[in-house]
Amino acid sequence: MIRMEHVRKSFSGNPVLRDVSLEVHDGESVVLIGRSGSGKSVTLRNILGLIQPDEGQVWVDDNEVTAMSPAEIMPLRKTIGMLFQNAALWDSMNVFDNVALALRHHKMMTEPEIVNRVYECLELVGLGEKSVAKRAPSDLSGGMRKRVGLARAIAVQPKYMLYDEPTTGLDPIMAGIIDTLIRDLNTRLHTTSLTITHDMNSAFTIADRIIMLHRGKIIYSGDVEDTKVLKDTPIGELKSEEEMVVHQLLNGDAEGLIKPGPTDHYEKAHAHQ
Repeated sequence: MIRMEHVRKSFSGNPVLRDVSLEVHDGESVVLIGRSGSGKSVTLRNILGLIQPDEGQVWVDDNEVTAMSPAEIMPLRKTIGMLFQNAALWDSMNVFDNVALALRHHKMMTEPEIVNRVYECLELVGLGEKSVAKRAPSDLSGGMRKRVGLARAIAVQPKYMLYDEPTTGLDPIMAGIIDTLIRDLNTRLHTTSLTITHDMNSAFTIADRIIMLHRGKIIYSGDVEDTKVLKDTPIGELKSEEEMVVHQLLNGDAEGLIKPGPTDHYEKAHAHQ
């Protein structure tokens, strides 16, 4: 289980996370939604131990990430796969070497075992042709780069998967393919996943539960069916300001409590980062 308890994080005095507490249970697929700059990516970086919160604790299973040294965190990261927004492939390596990177770095397998594992992972993401493994990332489409990034993430057989905007920049058909692939891998590999996205179609496909982060705080958590009901509820029947904010984001409404420009200290802080 991933757990965050009362996490706060500021940069140069500007608040990003303001008392965030959340849990992702074993086997669950949780999607974290919110506006740009609301703290979603910072949440993932805290879970990975790439940054430390100013206050609060982060736990992965029984390991308190916030109390671990960088050397202690490294073995824990072997249990976490990460798909970055731009796939973050090394252009100096071909597809095969990109997927094999973590396996070689952590000396997790012999070279013959690595060869088998790389092709197995490429097959899982629909890139099983041997010729693909020899191609450079620059020769791949955006959707293929995402799938190679996903193959690299699952190569270490992670217990947890973190996805940072997995469908950004993709056409609707390829986005749907990536969503289905993520959901299928989550079921087939029995992983626990946390995804951040702006794409509501993607969120409804991937998620068991949807959480909304707004101005550095969790203001909503509900399963997919409850969230769909809230999305379709007439504005006049909404019961709180938080429900109105969630409703506006789910529907992409231009009018509402969320304004397009900076309207408070929190948003003004992000406008200059």
